[in-house]
Amino acid sequence: MTRYGFPLVTTLTQADADPTLTPQWRSEVAQALLDEPNRIYDSLDPGIEEAIAFLQGEELENRSAIEQATQIYEDDALLRAEIEALVLVNCPGKEIARRCGVDVKVVAFYEQLYFHVRRYLRASDWLISRTVNGAHWCGFKNHQLRQFWAWLAMAGGPVILDHAITVYKAAGGTHASCRLDTYLLHNARVSINLQTFVAILTIPADQDGLRASLDLNVRFKEIDACTNPEVRRQYRGEAQQAVIRYARLVLAGKRRKWKMLTRMKPTAQDPVDSKQTPRDKSCQNA
Repeated sequence: MTRYGFPLVTTLTQADADPTLTPQWRSEVAQALLDEPNRIYDSLDPGIEEAIAFLQGEELENRSAIEQATQIYEDDALLRAEIEALVLVNCPGKEIARRCGVDVKVVAFYEQLYFHVRRYLRASDWLISRTVNGAHWCGFKNHQLRQFWAWLAMAGGPVILDHAITVYKAAGGTHASCRLDTYLLHNARVSINLQTFVAILTIPADQDGLRASLDLNVRFKEIDACTNPEVRRQYRGEAQQAVIRYARLVLAGKRRKWKMLTRMKPTAQDPVDSKQTPRDKSCQNA
């Protein structure tokens, strides 16, 4: 724990009033009290007492469940990402256990020791700062699937989250991989719209990334303004493929430079209709 010099949050009442609280505060406090056994406190949350007993190697009725919850947290892999995202959409513990293939006690102890957020699901700013850590502003990295699902849970809700998890697993996402580029694999059965959505969120907040974001924003506005559905479909597909290719390079950690998309032009297959208004013509010839 990094706040040893400050008074420890040792009760639920104190936790509710602490804006600097972390989701894993009980396990942090338990470790802090073991490191500094002479610290003085008025009372101690039962969850902290159980965590201390666990860390000291005492015999506990629920020791196996606590060990599994701790292992999930320390592995920081797919199972942790899914459990935390489902908690953020307020999915019941029994349903989380069923979906993730673990005992319901494991989910309960995971929340108690490592993800105490269900009580604060309306505190959106605190949740984002503690689970996403600014990635939604700076661009998600390849290893930040957990942060991506957490943000998706809060921004999109349970239906969108369920779809994202299902698609990820169908695309080959495994316990060991836990990578965002799984969505962007060439042979993955992922819709181009979802791939584009993921790709846009990986754009970093650097010079090339900002240039890409601005260029895409202008391009999609041009596309949406056009009335010819065939032209609109063609150029939207080209823009989507461009950002997906760019995201693959970004997530692979390769050197990348955004190439500005060319302006929209009519194709031989979709000539400009002479009956169109000047505004429609300008859309196609921009």
